[in-house]
Amino acid sequence: METDTAPGDSPAVPTASSPDEEQRQYLEREINKHLHIFLVLRTQLNTLAPIARLPPELLSEIFLEHAIQCEAEHDKRPKNVYIAYYAWVRVTHVCRHWHDVATHCPRLWNRILVTRAQWAQPMLDRSKSLPLSVKAVIPDSPPERGWRYNWNTGRVRAERKMEAMQLILTALPRIRHFSINARKDLLEKMWPAVNGPAPLLRTLFISYVDEGRRWTEDDVSIPTALLSDQLPDLQQVELRLCVFRWRKETFPATLRSLIITRPRGPLPVTADMLSILENLPLLEHLALEHAIPIITEDFEFVGSELKSVEHIVPLPHLRVLCLTSLLMTDCAHLLHHLSFPPSTMLALHGGFESVEGAVVLASVLATKLAGAEPLRMLSVQRDGIHGALSTEGLCMLGSRTVCAFDAPPPPPSLELAFSALANAHYVTVAETLCARLPLAHVAALQVATRRLAFPALPHAWLDAFAQIAGLARLRASAASADGLFAALCWRTGDAADADAELFLPRLQTLELDSVWFGSEDRTKREFAVELQRCLAERRERGAPIRELVLTDCVNMNAEDVEPLKELVEVVRWDGSVQFVPDEEDNAGFAFPHEEFM
Repeated sequence: METDTAPGDSPAVPTASSPDEEQRQYLEREINKHLHIFLVLRTQLNTLAPIARLPPELLSEIFLEHAIQCEAEHDKRPKNVYIAYYAWVRVTHVCRHWHDVATHCPRLWNRILVTRAQWAQPMLDRSKSLPLSVKAVIPDSPPERGWRYNWNTGRVRAERKMEAMQLILTALPRIRHFSINARKDLLEKMWPAVNGPAPLLRTLFISYVDEGRRWTEDDVSIPTALLSDQLPDLQQVELRLCVFRWRKETFPATLRSLIITRPRGPLPVTADMLSILENLPLLEHLALEHAIPIITEDFEFVGSELKSVEHIVPLPHLRVLCLTSLLMTDCAHLLHHLSFPPSTMLALHGGFESVEGAVVLASVLATKLAGAEPLRMLSVQRDGIHGALSTEGLCMLGSRTVCAFDAPPPPPSLELAFSALANAHYVTVAETLCARLPLAHVAALQVATRRLAFPALPHAWLDAFAQIAGLARLRASAASADGLFAALCWRTGDAADADAELFLPRLQTLELDSVWFGSEDRTKREFAVELQRCLAERRERGAPIRELVLTDCVNMNAEDVEPLKELVEVVRWDGSVQFVPDEEDNAGFAFPHEEFM
């Protein structure tokens, strides 16, 4: 068969005018036409579904509720896993109707978790003119991935997020809630772009990633566009490991919540701190962690009373005050210069170098708590709440409401978490605080310190709690019960006076938790014998214990419980029987709720 092509030449490609190409184009047009008809019919069929008959307004509310649930699910995961946060976007892929409803609902798109620029721009556009809520974690390096984490990928993601942040910051006038957690070097690169007004900004959270870098005078401060007294609606500020300048002009008078944690750079002097707080009359929540002035001068006393100071800053709306410092005397010094409602919840964390520091703090607290509703419940426990303190520490929680010891504790009105430094012993500090704080109206007391926290002597109980004469319920755990029974039989007046009142004369309920009743072979029963002797003596002197509760006790069985029923009206025992070797033979044993250290 002859052809017009020379040997070695390729066959001629059909041109646009060739019959084959025309036929192909015709078929493609027909396919597209029928696909369009198919999609139209599919859309009409979808409209027959019951959910498709919902008004767009109601469907938008359903989408919004789903988006809120996705955000809540994201909060349970690492902050950089954004897939859960944006899982609600799948509703736009269900059908054309849902897509149109979702994309025309601005409230769905005004909560932005920063990922990359190509996602940020559609959200800015679809949110229209609504105020924005912006969250960013830069870079993302999930600790659970460990050595398998690709740090080069993390660097690329950080660059993408920084690019997205630059785009989002162009909408700074629309931002109402702004939260960012990033490395110091990345933030310092971003701050120059924050130069416009932010009239809608209401909440601000900035956290520097702690990389162990020291502060220098060349560090860039948070820009005034985000933190200054020119922001008319700023109400909540939280700064962690941040670099900023302590000035009166730093915070607006509209502020209601101020939380500063371990700021970098020099701390303010007392005069500057008071000047800043004086400009915040609406403040309701104030938390300063290692962000308060460090004092060098001693407190002055007039007799046994602490001398008053001239400069006192009123904070009439304050509801929560949390102060943390290396030394409790620094907290007491700032506290002494503040005036706030008696109902304010106080949380103070720090250490004591001497018992004199406890005297100072107790004197300041007694002044601030004067006129307040008295504390009704007190708990002295091992410091398991704030791990930053020394292991040789205690936490005291006071509440104005009373509940059962096994029930969820009520919100504390007073929280003191402290460790002992230098020549101070934390037990002696606790005794001093309890003896000087206004605790006369406490009706329920719980002492749940770790083993050997209280010495096995009655004076520790007497010195600490003698003023709580109206105490009705007492719970002691583990070795904190050492010395208790001798104290409960102690006469507060002349020991030779038969009519002298006993220690805690109105005590009705005694709860013992995780106490050691004796040795496993039952040759040592001092604790059980002391308990029986205590109960019998109080009954003879007219101050009997009406109810005895025993839980998780060690080396105790029904044989030990039976004699107690003859001395107490109600004995509640959980039936727990657990025998272990004597502690001298097994120093590694731990009580169910306590630990040997």
